[in-house]
Amino acid sequence: MPLATLKEVLGIATQSKTAIPGFNIDNIEIPEAIITAAEEYHCPVILTIGQGAIQAGQMHHLADVVRRLADESTVPVVMHLDHGASYEQTIQCLRAGFTSVMFDGSSLPLKENILGTKRVVDYARIHHVS
Repeated sequence: MPLATLKEVLGIATQSKTAIPGFNIDNIEIPEAIITAAEEYHCPVILTIGQGAIQAGQMHHLADVVRRLADESTVPVVMHLDHGASYEQTIQCLRAGFTSVMFDGSSLPLKENILGTKRVVDYARIHHVS
C-alpha cells in the first residue's frame, strides 16, 4: 500500500487503543526487517530517518527504499523525518515523499522557531501534504 500519513496511523492507534512502534533506520536492511515483523503482527509502523542518515547522504536512498517497501507492504507505513535541522531540509524531505516531518527549531530563538514551524505547516498545506 502507499505510504500512510502519521494522522492516518494515529487514527488506527486511537481506534484500536494500541501504540504504533517507530524505528530509526540507517540502512536498507533495517526497514526490510521491521516491515516483515510489522506484517507478521498486522501492525502499522513508523520508519524515521534522522540526522545521522541525512548527514551521511542517505536521505534520498532511504526514502526510495521505504517508499518501495511500503508499496509492497500489507500494513500502513509512515516515513518520518526525525528532528529536521532546518526549514530547507524539512521541505526537501516533504518533496522526497516523507509523510510526516518534525521541524526542530529548538536551537533557534522562540520567535524564529515559531516562524519556521509555521512556514513548514503552510508549505505542507499549500502542497496538500497531510
